[in-house]
Amino acid sequence: MRPVRIAVAAAAFLVVVALGVVLLHSERRLAGTNDQVEGPVVEIPSGTQACQRGPVPRGADRLSLLVSTADKPAGPIDVTVRSGNRVLARGSAPHGFNDQWVTVPLGRVTPDLASADVCIRNRGTQITAPLGEQVPQSSSHAENPGVKQAVPVEMRFDWYKPGKSTWIGYAPDIARRYAIARPGVFGPWTFWVAVAAMLAVAAAGVTVTAKYVRT
Repeated sequence: MRPVRIAVAAAAFLVVVALGVVLLHSERRLAGTNDQVEGPVVEIPSGTQACQRGPVPRGADRLSLLVSTADKPAGPIDVTVRSGNRVLARGSAPHGFNDQWVTVPLGRVTPDLASADVCIRNRGTQITAPLGEQVPQSSSHAENPGVKQAVPVEMRFDWYKPGKSTWIGYAPDIARRYAIARPGVFGPWTFWVAVAAMLAVAAAGVTVTAKYVRT
């Protein structure tokens, strides 16, 4: 049975390594999104801007937009976040993006805002058109005075936190959202209990398998 034990041990080792690679992989950390489907566009001709009112998540220092440019290099664009007449954050993306996600650093971390105006100004010569989702006329949508849009569209906004984080770093946020999705007696602690239970079951499975192989 020795070859079988070696095979089981090797398989367990590979699973642990694969799990470690996934959990330790780092990427940009999402602070929030309006989660709109990338479909219709909001046309922003040269020298104009489109503004959209909506919530802004706490802790973001950059905004990502999926921008159509008719397959031509475009930009620069400016992004301004305002609450009333007060500018809370602003940033720019340089010329050169072409039908792609464009990430604009905002220079500071955003506060948690239930409602703010996010304005995209096109300082280039090529028309830019952030993608979003068609919404009812009565809903919050992008507005560009003087430019008639085909349909009312809410632009897709993805807000990111500074730096990068691993899935392990995401764990506290996942625990908090787990509690929000399951109100009542559930709290963030229940997420950790569920994780501990799964780990215990996995460890028990490995133990039983090892005992079975030895017999």
